[in-house]
Amino acid sequence: MEIISTTVMAKDERMVTLTVALSEGEQVQKGDELELAQMNGSNITRKVLCVNQWCYKDIEDMCTCTDCTQKDGNLPVMGPCHVKLRFYDVDTHALDSEENRSTQEFIRMFQEHICITPYQELQMGSQSIYDNLQKGYAVSERVILYLQTKRLFTMALGIYAHPFKKDVDLLGPYMYTDGKYYWDRDTWKYVVKYGLKLPEDFITHVMSEEGEAFLQSAIGTDSWQEQLQELKQQKNTLCLLPDDAGDISFDAF
Repeated sequence: MEIISTTVMAKDERMVTLTVALSEGEQVQKGDELELAQMNGSNITRKVLCVNQWCYKDIEDMCTCTDCTQKDGNLPVMGPCHVKLRFYDVDTHALDSEENRSTQEFIRMFQEHICITPYQELQMGSQSIYDNLQKGYAVSERVILYLQTKRLFTMALGIYAHPFKKDVDLLGPYMYTDGKYYWDRDTWKYVVKYGLKLPEDFITHVMSEEGEAFLQSAIGTDSWQEQLQELKQQKNTLCLLPDDAGDISFDAF
């Protein structure tokens, strides 16, 4: 049994619904005592209170439910399939689930990379972009070309105000990386147009042989616009993001 996702009940946070994937021949029904794998490698045993969330009434005794099934609802559900199971006294953050593993991998990814735009105005950190501006600031063309490379890192689904044009909204942030550093896709525009200073360590890295090697290898890599086009072409996938990923030209920026 693979735990796919979790839902915490509003009335009692210890009452949870787990969406699980049953393997071939695996079965489950109300009243079963199941072992739930934890992220630390241990297991806990909990009783199945409801199957497929067939109980919609307000349960007064959160540990007891006698009206949670439709006709023949007590019959075992047989895999392979996905099924919703309700349990009591489960810490969803401790479960070994696809959801939690993805979250840990996401955190690890950020911990292993260095952000060069950690600004609250860009939804990427706690520093302020206004504290890192310098009139007349300039960097070499190579640094700008480096920031214009498009090796995908991650994106956030959000809308935030342009830090220098409050009447302009930006999407994302959309981020790119070189494997060591990551940055907002508009970083080069902030540098050229608004004098945003870059970390010296990053500039030194860009000018190194390692930086040159990345610059050469990153030419022609996918952009977020191309990634969205691929996503929209997938079957049974709904993507409402604009084809251009909300990218704004330098002149308009």
